[in-house]
Amino acid sequence: MCPKQDFGPLLRSRRVAAKLSQAELARRARVSRATISNLEEGRTEPAGDTRQRLAQVAALGLDKEIAEHAEPAQWMASQYNPLDMSRNMERVLNGPGGTLEQTYAYLDPSSATDWYDNANQPAYIERFRDAFPAEEVASVALEGHTDRRLDLIALGVGDGRCEARLAQRLAERGDLRAYLLDISHPLLVEGWKRVAAALPGVPVFPIHGNFLDLRSAIALSHRTDDRRRCWTMIGNTFGNLDYEPRFLADLAACSRRGDLLLLDVDLAWAPADDVAAIRAADPALCNDLPQHAVRWLTGPLWRHCRGAQRVRLEVEMSTRCPLPGSYQLSFIGHVVLPGEQAVRHQLFLARRYTLGRLAAELSDLGWKSLQSTTYGPNRQKGCLLLERV
Repeated sequence: MCPKQDFGPLLRSRRVAAKLSQAELARRARVSRATISNLEEGRTEPAGDTRQRLAQVAALGLDKEIAEHAEPAQWMASQYNPLDMSRNMERVLNGPGGTLEQTYAYLDPSSATDWYDNANQPAYIERFRDAFPAEEVASVALEGHTDRRLDLIALGVGDGRCEARLAQRLAERGDLRAYLLDISHPLLVEGWKRVAAALPGVPVFPIHGNFLDLRSAIALSHRTDDRRRCWTMIGNTFGNLDYEPRFLADLAACSRRGDLLLLDVDLAWAPADDVAAIRAADPALCNDLPQHAVRWLTGPLWRHCRGAQRVRLEVEMSTRCPLPGSYQLSFIGHVVLPGEQAVRHQLFLARRYTLGRLAAELSDLGWKSLQSTTYGPNRQKGCLLLERV
C-alpha cells in the first residue's frame, strides 16, 4: 500500500479527478463518509477490506497501486469469525453427535499442524504432490489467449505446495496476480509465504475466509477489470464439499464467461455403482488408515469432547451422491464418554469421481472441459481444467 502520508493526497486527487464527492465515493465503495475523510486527511490507513473496496471503484483507477503495494495485507471475508466457529465446534462436539462441518478439521492450530504433517509425508509428496501436472495445466490455461492477464484464486490453499508450482508456470507466461483463501490462519500463512516466495514481484493476497461462502469475500465476489480468473481446488478439496452443485452455483455468481476452474480430484477405484468392487479395491476401505491421518481426523474429538475416554475412527461408504459417477467415504468418529456413553460424529467426507462422467456433469452446470488428465500411482488422481460458458 502507499505510505500513510502519500495515500490521502492520492485518494483525494483521484476522487476530485473522477468528479466524485466524498459522500458519493463512500456510497460506491460501501464505506462511511467518515472513512473517506479520515483517509484523505491521513488520520487512518485503509484496512485490507477498505483497500479492496476502493480498488473496485473503477473511476478512481487505484487497483494497480493497491495491488502493487498490498502484499503485507491480509483480508478477511465479512463472515469470517474463528471465535464463533470454535465455540460452535465445542458445542457440537459435546452434543448428541451428528455431522461435523468440514472446516472444523482444520480450524484450531493443532488440527492445522496435524493436517500439515499428514499432507507432507515424504512418500505422499513424492507420489502425488510432486506429480501434480502444473506445467500441463498452465499451458492449456493460457493457450490461444493474446490477453494473458490472469488472477489465480486458490480455494483452500493449505500449505500452497502445488499452487506455488502452478503459479510459477502461469507467471512465466503471463501477467499474474494470486489470491489465496483458507479458513485456517496457520495454513493460510504457510501457503502465503510459500507462494509469495515463489513469485517475486507478483502481487499475492491472502484472504481469511470460508470458500463455502465465497460471496462474503469482497475481493472475490466483485471485480472491476476484465482479467480472467482461474479458480483452483487442489488436493480433492472439491471432493470434500457437502453438495457440489450448490457450490458451483455460488462460484458462477463470482465468475464470468471465460473464467477457468481447475479441479484436482481423487478417482474412483471401481465403477461407482458396484459396491462390492469398491469395497474390495479402495485402500481406505480395505486397509487401515495411516496413523498420521487418524491423528489429524480424531484430534478435535480428543481435544474438545469433554471426558472422552476412547475414540475410534471408522470409514463408511455410500453411492448416494449429488453428482452421478461418484461415491463417498465418510469418516466417522466414535467417542466413549464417562459411564460408557457412546457418541457418533461424522468428521469428514471425501468423494471419488469417474473423470469423464464428472466432466459431463460439470458441462451441464455451465463449465466446459478444456483438459482432462490423470497422474500419480495407478493414475488415481485426476485434473479437470474447465472454462465458464
